[in-house]
Amino acid sequence: MLVHKVDRLACNRVDDIEITMAVKKAGATLVSATENIDETSSGMLLHGIMSSIAEFYSRNLATEVHKGMSQKAIAGGTPGRVLLGYRNVGRTTDEGRGERTVEIDPERADLIAWALRRLRHW
Repeated sequence: MLVHKVDRLACNRVDDIEITMAVKKAGATLVSATENIDETSSGMLLHGIMSSIAEFYSRNLATEVHKGMSQKAIAGGTPGRVLLGYRNVGRTTDEGRGERTVEIDPERADLIAWALRRLRHW
């Protein structure tokens, strides 16, 4: 089985081990196009280290993304486009810093409120 890099094979060590065992059970060999992993003791050690680093990177990235999304929500923003009836707005703070926030869309808010009232009474 040919992979570009071990960290592209799996996002965690358990999956990496299961895939590696399945490849061996099938009588194949795992080959990395960019890393020197092989069936030797040092090659297997390198594979394990690379897999562990990939798992750390994946978990750390998830933590950082969650932290960024939380900070954006605390600041009044949303992680993507807002729901119909609101709008994303960019403004400059008194300190001159750019900031994105959410506000009610004056053109659509009354229509959305009307539609929700109609649904409630449907």
